[in-house]
Amino acid sequence: MAFSPDGKILASGDSEGDIQLWDPSAGKLMQTLETNLGFLYGLVFSPDGATLAASGSGTTILLWDVGTGRQLSTLMFGESTRGIPALALSSDGTILASGHRDNKVRLWDARTGRLNATLEGHTSDIRALAFSPSGTTLVSASEDSVLHFWDTRTKEFQTPLTGWTEGFTTLARSPDGTTIASGEGSRGNFVRLWDSSTGELQAVLEGHTDIITTVAFSPDGTTLVSADWEGMMYLWDTSTRERYVTLSGHTGRIFAAVFSYDGNRLASVSYDDTIRVWDTHTGELQATFDRQGADGLTFLHDGSLRACGGWKGQETLRVWDVYTEKSVTPEISTGLGLGLNTVVAFSPDKKTIAIGTHRGGISLWRADTGEHLLYFTRGHAHDVTTLAFSPDSSLLASGSHDNTIRLWKAATGEQLTLLTGHTNVLSITRSAAISAISFSPNQTSADFGTTMGWNLASASYDGTILLWDLAPSLTQTAWDVNADGIINILDLTFIASRFGQKTPDLNGDGIVNILDLVLISHHIGE
Repeated sequence: MAFSPDGKILASGDSEGDIQLWDPSAGKLMQTLETNLGFLYGLVFSPDGATLAASGSGTTILLWDVGTGRQLSTLMFGESTRGIPALALSSDGTILASGHRDNKVRLWDARTGRLNATLEGHTSDIRALAFSPSGTTLVSASEDSVLHFWDTRTKEFQTPLTGWTEGFTTLARSPDGTTIASGEGSRGNFVRLWDSSTGELQAVLEGHTDIITTVAFSPDGTTLVSADWEGMMYLWDTSTRERYVTLSGHTGRIFAAVFSYDGNRLASVSYDDTIRVWDTHTGELQATFDRQGADGLTFLHDGSLRACGGWKGQETLRVWDVYTEKSVTPEISTGLGLGLNTVVAFSPDKKTIAIGTHRGGISLWRADTGEHLLYFTRGHAHDVTTLAFSPDSSLLASGSHDNTIRLWKAATGEQLTLLTGHTNVLSITRSAAISAISFSPNQTSADFGTTMGWNLASASYDGTILLWDLAPSLTQTAWDVNADGIINILDLTFIASRFGQKTPDLNGDGIVNILDLVLISHHIGE
């Protein structure tokens, strides 16, 4: 499935190998292009939208004139490749790249249909291709878990990036901000340490035999904990990079682990329905508690341990003291249908709880009384997969299955910016894209407008860790309401939602125009 660059045509393929061209605004079928490609794998429009290229389970690539439906050319080669899963066109429309199941990438002259080069280097099926804006670099992703960067002029590939296996599953930054720890799976199951300034890989920590689910630094940065899908946890000395304690006892996936403020205790929560507290020096298990639906944990300065999670069929939320098992807040009727995909984050000042759901919603609650503070109406299009507060608790960052990161004002729920860059190209079997986000330590929101360098790190199942400088992105124009960098009808939609409307057609005449803007101005008082 592919949209034309102007968004006016949607191309889709069926199991018979035919291609349908649709008018997405009207939902009408415009024309059908009959092919002999078998099961369709790749569809891509030229930058001007005039040409459509398609590939399937055979050895043929077809090009059509979108306006007339006339077939322009057929690109064929004699070798049997068992299909062509990926296609990409350069920005000037002159180079067509095809990725094959024979582990090769082929470059074609899109105007003449001539095969110009066959690029070899991968050891498994090609799954995705992308050109740089200039067209001089092509990136290929393969099931061999390697990205190759190719120079389209010399047909040579640069050093492949192999710092991951099948994507990063979790991320944490050291208290001094100099190191990033990442976890991964499922072929590697390594913990990796990176220099946050240069992106250089510092160390690979081995020992886990299943997917890494969480990593966290102790408050003084001397210890790193890593946990996995099998329920194993390891404590690492960050100076020597040696494992010094193994914590075994959980029998299911561990999805959260937090240190106490003095670093002497570690609390973990698992799908084996237990919360466990450990001595970080000896590895001794100090206590085991019933999980009771906990989705998040945090230690307070006084040493008490708080849990937050769904309750009574996941339709209510509560916060409780793990040691006494007494509720700290009354039961909160959320009406959000939290379910197993709920993400919970405590603010560093312990005053606020952020909750993200599988429906893309985010809400804020008072941690002491359970009072509902905010619900973010302009949220993600898919599951919220991770949440993180800034060190001063003033900002909230959210990551989602929609491959975007959004930055919010915690006090008002105002969306400050939308960060895009993760692609999810290697996440063929994963259920989430953005897996973890972390703010740079010891910074306040005021620093983001004046301090150069990265302020936020994000990890994804696409196999990348991105470091973001938030200063430029926070200079959003006031009219760009949804912070997508474009002022258009979507901003009008969000403004309308503030007045209880589900559509920007405020006057209900079936047309969105200046009359609707007049009604909005009346609401605002202008």
